[in-house]
Amino acid sequence: MVDVTPAVLMMLTVCAGSFLQVHIGLGLGILCMTLFPILFPLSTAVGLNVAIASVSALYIMFSRWREIQWSTILPVTVISLTVSTMTTLCSLRVEQKVLKIILGSILILLALYFAWFADRIHIRASRRNGVIMGLLAGVGNGLFGLGGPPVALYFMASVDDTQQYVASIQTYFFFSNVVTAVVRAASGAFEPAHIPLIVIGWVCTALGTWVGLRTSGLLPKRILRRLAYIFIALSGLTLVINSL
Repeated sequence: MVDVTPAVLMMLTVCAGSFLQVHIGLGLGILCMTLFPILFPLSTAVGLNVAIASVSALYIMFSRWREIQWSTILPVTVISLTVSTMTTLCSLRVEQKVLKIILGSILILLALYFAWFADRIHIRASRRNGVIMGLLAGVGNGLFGLGGPPVALYFMASVDDTQQYVASIQTYFFFSNVVTAVVRAASGAFEPAHIPLIVIGWVCTALGTWVGLRTSGLLPKRILRRLAYIFIALSGLTLVINSL
């Protein structure tokens, strides 16, 4: 008998992540990576995460094509994709237990960052900072598909208009997700059985986004943020403890 539990849990996670993305702007990828590594081998978990997230980024990229600030995103994206590819290939040689401890630690740090420091940390839009943020994003994306925070910091400093910021960062996410997914697939992270899961993930992303938009303004964002940060931190702690 086929065990449908991983698919059901994946669907719930993607729906919840897309829902929260609308309400509090928390990355779908971060929510997915709290549970996917428990359900799948780590490389497969990262591959599914970026493959599913790429569709929503593609939609926003095309819907706001004219707002994309190519001169800002291209240098960072090229650096990030180069480092991400190298990091992905190197990570395949590292023991999964070690990677899960690193992932759990990163999730805890991300929860602390979003809870206390996200509104306090600002950087200048300089070439040096662009290189540094691109390098950091490449490492995070290559290891776990989590390269968003460094790029968000740099784009917020470089792009003043909100619509241009959203269009630019989603364009970065699309290219980084696609490249990571291709590298993971070429390394054997996917099997034919995973293709339906990716398609289901796309549907759940649309559903979660739709529900989020329908309930926008009806739910207390402050409470949702706190619950999300606590969940991410506890998930990271669980990963670390279970991997020791």
